[in-house]
Parts: sequence; C-alpha cells; structure tokens
Amino acid sequence: ASMGFGNHTVKAQYFTVSDTPVGGGADTEGKLMAVGYDYAFSKTFKGYVVYAQSEDDLGGRRTNKKTAGGHGDSPTSTMMNGESMNGIGFGAVISF
Repeated sequence: ASMGFGNHTVKAQYFTVSDTPVGGGADTEGKLMAVGYDYAFSKTFKGYVVYAQSEDDLGGRRTNKKTAGGHGDSPTSTMMNGESMNGIGFGAVISF
C-alpha cells in the first residue's frame, strides 16, 4: 500500500507464508514487513528510504536472497529456528 501527498509518498507492505513440509511435520510460517518513504525532488528525480524485517517461526527454515553491492549481486542467507533479519536501504531514481 502507498499514500502520496505532495512530494511525499509513504509505503508499507506485509507478507506472510505458511507451509507444511513434504511427508508431514509441523507447519512453519514466515513473515515480512516493510515500510518506506519517497521524496520527489522533481518530476524526474526522487530519493527513497526503506526498512524491512523478516521473521521465521521455530522449526522453519527459509533461504532468502538479499541484494548487496549492486544490481545483480544476490548473496544468500538462511534463517533457522525463529531467527529474524532486517535491513535498511537508501537510494535514488532518475527517470529519463
């Protein structure tokens, strides 16, 4: 969801996933929450900041791709046993 007012845009996202392992076992669940803010300096240039956090319940195991370093770089991180990951990002978009 996002809401804009003037040059400002506030954004939020919530995502949840639940699964049952093949062959039975306990259900596992993962969650992702993200909030962000954009500021349009002009019609062709905007800056943004975003914060995201993901959590995994006990017994779950997920492999998450995180972008770091630049476009196309995708190191992998695995969360296990109720761990969580969070991060903050800053950037700019120039439209031609």
